[in-house]
Order: sequence, then structure tokens, then C-alpha cells
Amino acid sequence: MGREGGRTLRKLVASFSVATKTPIPYWLSLPVAELLEWTEPIQEVLAKRG
Repeated sequence: MGREGGRTLRKLVASFSVATKTPIPYWLSLPVAELLEWTEPIQEVLAKRG
């Protein structure tokens, strides 16, 4: 994963942490494939919050 991929992953993890009120280390411990499975449900939560 390059520099851009690392930045994207950090942004994704930060938004997941905020949306679910789960600590960042939890999200960082997940494999990337599993992390990506959460993308759509988390985006729905964030969209509802406005």
C-alpha cells in the first residue's frame, strides 16, 4: 500500500471510529478486506447524522 493508500485507510478508520464510537485501535486491528466490508454501513450511519 502506497502513501495515498495509507492516507485513505487512516481517514476511513477515523470516520469509522467517529460513526461507531469505537476506538481507532479496534479498526486498525482488522484486516483491510474486513475493514472494507464496513464501508457501506458506516457511510449510511454518517449520512443519517448529516
